[in-house]
Amino acid sequence: MKIIRNIVYEAFLLYILATFVGGLVVYGGFLTYLWAGFVLALCAWIVRPVLNLITLPIALISLGLSRILTNALILLVVTKVVPDVVIRPFVFHQVTWSGFVIPTITFSYFMAFVVIAVLKSLLQYFINWVGSE
Repeated sequence: MKIIRNIVYEAFLLYILATFVGGLVVYGGFLTYLWAGFVLALCAWIVRPVLNLITLPIALISLGLSRILTNALILLVVTKVVPDVVIRPFVFHQVTWSGFVIPTITFSYFMAFVVIAVLKSLLQYFINWVGSE
């Protein structure tokens, strides 16, 4: 049951990110999300520990910031295994709110992976925080 829960959880995270982030596009429907969730869960189970072990010296020096690159590499694996999941360069348009301005930001192909990896991690932490109460 834990495996199925992880697959559905990863598929749900992917759905939320694809809905709100313009750089993540998932062609197909429910089965594509489940297949991508399966690949993400499998990568989290097999690939992530290996990458974390390989990048351990860098993680110690950068105080854990190399984990973002690990997550970006896992997303790269998912886009290669599941051809219906595409991460592409995108533009974050300017936002103004109460005098606070976030300028227009153009994300390259590499930065799109990094930004989506960071957003996925933040979303995971938020859902785990809400679910723990």
